Amino acid sequence: MRPATHYLAAGLRSAGRRFHCVLLDMVFKGAFGTIALTVVVLSFLAFLARVPVDEETGAAFAVLPSLAALAAVPALVENGSLLAQSLIGAALFTMLIWTVTEAFVRGGLLPETGNTPIRAAFAHFPLFLWTGALRRCVLLSAGIVIGLITLGPLLTAPVEEWGSRWPDVRWPVVAGVILLAWLAFFLVMLDTLSRCDALELLGTSLPAVVWIVGFPMLLEVSMWSLAGAATLAAARAPVLALGVGGACLVGLSAGHSYLLLARYSAIGIMRRDP
Repeated sequence: MRPATHYLAAGLRSAGRRFHCVLLDMVFKGAFGTIALTVVVLSFLAFLARVPVDEETGAAFAVLPSLAALAAVPALVENGSLLAQSLIGAALFTMLIWTVTEAFVRGGLLPETGNTPIRAAFAHFPLFLWTGALRRCVLLSAGIVIGLITLGPLLTAPVEEWGSRWPDVRWPVVAGVILLAWLAFFLVMLDTLSRCDALELLGTSLPAVVWIVGFPMLLEVSMWSLAGAATLAAARAPVLALGVGGACLVGLSAGHSYLLLARYSAIGIMRRDP
């Protein structure tokens, strides 16, 4: 079998020839971002509707909403558990929307089958749905368990004592984040192989698979780091920072879609190679 760099280069070339799929994936992510923001805003407004507001704050809202927001901060703190429930519910609902829509859209864009995207989407939807749902459930469950274990001393202490207790949990938190990162990488690798019908490569070409899946992800992490540094460097000028942040967001979205398509194409080429 040829080296992993050959398949990765072939995957990058294949993704370049299918740049329309990259654009469609970017449009999908933009539409989902709009839906997710709408769900969060509606959830917060539903929370505000359930919070009792006195006459003084209500009058302030009618005159100057910004001052009323400051006046309503104590009410938000007092109803923190209700706010957390609303935001968690919104997050779970958006995750459900993402899991279903991602399975349909990317089921039609990622595999190279020769069919139209719509036919490919319906054909691959069940596989993409259960693999995506399983990956997210495992990662979410592991994140909750590791978070409870590593942040236990903070969660059982009053908020005012968190600063003094943080040194005791700092390194366990770092270890937990590293463990979650490795778990996420392993799940992404299994997810990619399952969706490409190439699980047998785990036994025959594991180092090559690790390289093909890991290198694009490493590039994405580097891109995010550079984008964050550029945005922070422009933070002194709000308008400039907003423009740099928006440009970085578009560039990162395009890079993620392109590398995602390249990864799937590379695994597909490797699977078909005798």
